[in-house]
Amino acid sequence: MNPPLQSLIVTPGWLVNYHQFYAIEPPKHDTEDEIRWWFKEDMYQARHEKCDRLIDLGWYPEFQFDRGKFGLMLYAGDFHGELLRELHTKKLETVVNTMNEWFCAVTNGEI
Repeated sequence: MNPPLQSLIVTPGWLVNYHQFYAIEPPKHDTEDEIRWWFKEDMYQARHEKCDRLIDLGWYPEFQFDRGKFGLMLYAGDFHGELLRELHTKKLETVVNTMNEWFCAVTNGEI
């Protein structure tokens, strides 16, 4: 059974393309358990059409805990646009707080 999806504060204007970001801390070491499949490159993506912004979250390198980290990016436009913000961390709480801040800042026209 999968853990629950991570709750986020998604402000108005965002369209979620996919959400496979689970509310679970990454293990400290590589594992063969099914948990590893929850930490992949394509975990979460949302787009704000009006502000022309894209938030993308993944785990890099995929499925690897010893070397891996969350990679959170905010782009102007799409993946070919300017990278406006970037975060790399192993801490779930840091990712969630940063995503919530970015959602709000984009909706308010601050980024």
